[in-house]
Amino acid sequence: MMGRLRKVYWVIAIASVLFLLLLVSCVPFGPKYTTEDGYNALNSGDVEKAGEAFQDVLNHDPDNPEANAGMAVVEIYKLYKDYHQDLQNLGDFKTLTRSLSPETLRTSLIRGIFAFSERGVRGFTRDEGEGDLDTFLSKAEDAQRRLKKVEQHLEKAIEGDFSYKLYLNRFDWDCDGKLEPTQPLVLREIEDPSKVYKAIDILTGKVTPEGTLVVDPEGGDAWFDFETLLEGKDVSVVFDDNDYVILDKGFFSAFLFGVKVVLVPLDFILTWDLHLPQDVPEFSNDDFATWFTETYDYIDKDRDGRIENSNGTNEWEALSPFLEFTPQGADNLKSAVSDMEMALKALLWLAEDIEEGTDPHDITSSNYIKELLDPETKEDIEEFLNTKKLSLGEEDSFTIGVEYDGAEWRNATVTAINYGVLYSNSGNFSDLKGFFPEIEATVINGEIQPLTYFKLPDPTFGGLFELEEEK
Repeated sequence: MMGRLRKVYWVIAIASVLFLLLLVSCVPFGPKYTTEDGYNALNSGDVEKAGEAFQDVLNHDPDNPEANAGMAVVEIYKLYKDYHQDLQNLGDFKTLTRSLSPETLRTSLIRGIFAFSERGVRGFTRDEGEGDLDTFLSKAEDAQRRLKKVEQHLEKAIEGDFSYKLYLNRFDWDCDGKLEPTQPLVLREIEDPSKVYKAIDILTGKVTPEGTLVVDPEGGDAWFDFETLLEGKDVSVVFDDNDYVILDKGFFSAFLFGVKVVLVPLDFILTWDLHLPQDVPEFSNDDFATWFTETYDYIDKDRDGRIENSNGTNEWEALSPFLEFTPQGADNLKSAVSDMEMALKALLWLAEDIEEGTDPHDITSSNYIKELLDPETKEDIEEFLNTKKLSLGEEDSFTIGVEYDGAEWRNATVTAINYGVLYSNSGNFSDLKGFFPEIEATVINGEIQPLTYFKLPDPTFGGLFELEEEK
């Protein structure tokens, strides 16, 4: 009996050893791909394979600068591919910025606020149905998350000392599933689809579109011609193997700066809730006076003709949860400040990397940038990085209305913006309605009259502004 059991034990032991040996033989001890494989795939238009190669290297060496650099390119292209159609709607923000002009805000503050929450978001999403704001915010959250992943790759890429060629026309820019590196990328106007333009003609200034542009999938993928764009030659455009740029520390410093510039507004947008109460009167441009009256009455709960924000009473709270912190609001606000700082650091890194260039394909060399930052600008950037405060000179300072009694305005000049308080005292900004003014306005015969009373509860906006009151 014991002899048979001993034989069984030996069979099990041998089988276990053979299984473990087989298992171990299947586990790679090093990366399957190299960074060279990744860049070769990238320059042949196979972004998926490039991403697989770079990720394989990063799995074994997370800090590898070359692989992080390549992964940043892969991730930003995927972001473009997923959202390139939405980029066409950025043109509608011209309307939004007009809605938020100082003149508009002073004559009708409520109109400006609602223009941002309703008209601005709808213009971006092109969705007039319910949930368009949620669609916009969902896209913003996804873009923020993915861009933060890109920035992590870029910060590690900048630490390296390397250079690679990147052929910009070897990507599927029109997202039609085909690579067409010698056929021009074409854009058309949304307002008039018959108006089409080659991207290279726009970049070289040969044509100036007036409408909002979108990529036309009927075109090709080529938009970068080295000879005409970088060398400035007045020659016929030919897309060929000379159309590439050099990826190096300067390129990725500029790349990081661009990512941060996009992240800052995303951070701010995701800091506060943009949802209005369900029973707020629906915005109407066609009968704005009626809408204004109904909305004013909605906010002015005691119907005394004045929207109050003093002595512990803030009738603007009727708009809650509008402009209150989202669950990640405090973190996003701090992130916005950090992203501003990193953007400026990237500029300093780029300025340091500008050297005498021997390769004209190095777009961050002295071939194209003689002096990125003058000494005074560098000093201002370093001061901001040390203090988180932006001092405004005489040309940059601006005036805000502090109080109006119906006859005369009391104004103050903003001499500095202290971004540090957004980071160190983020809780002060958990509800922006706390900074909304106390106002009094009327509608007579369907016409909105100028404000008869206006007063800011805190002209410094929680210490964000440093003021000098006008005498």
